[in-house]
Amino acid sequence: MNDISLILKLFVVIGVLVFAVGLFDWDGTHAFVARAVHVDGTVVAMQGSAGSFRSHPVVRYADPQGYVHLLYSKEVSTPSAYTVGEKVSVLIDPEDPDVQDTATLDGFFELWGGSTILMALGATFVLIALGVRYMHGRDGAI
Repeated sequence: MNDISLILKLFVVIGVLVFAVGLFDWDGTHAFVARAVHVDGTVVAMQGSAGSFRSHPVVRYADPQGYVHLLYSKEVSTPSAYTVGEKVSVLIDPEDPDVQDTATLDGFFELWGGSTILMALGATFVLIALGVRYMHGRDGAI
């Protein structure tokens, strides 16, 4: 077995593993969305790292029991997709006793972005390996 063949097999293994992690995350998000309830929230601040132009929204929302919480969104962008005072939808798990840990903005990237990127990256690794194998395999080089 030559070095390129080993590298291609490694690409396939890594690609399949990364894709599987993304799929597992997608499934967890799907289960969360299925049981979650929508509550109204308001963007109360935009926070960014020192010296950075990127920022993420801080959202105030009330859970069904009326307790007010702050959600520090994971979504970071430049320019920001949100503005202070904007009304947003927040998803919370009504069965989770610590609602604040599982609350998330109801947006595509916030919910599905991580798993989508992982699955795309995993598929890319596999496709690159298969493409290289096909192109070089025709010559009998691999």
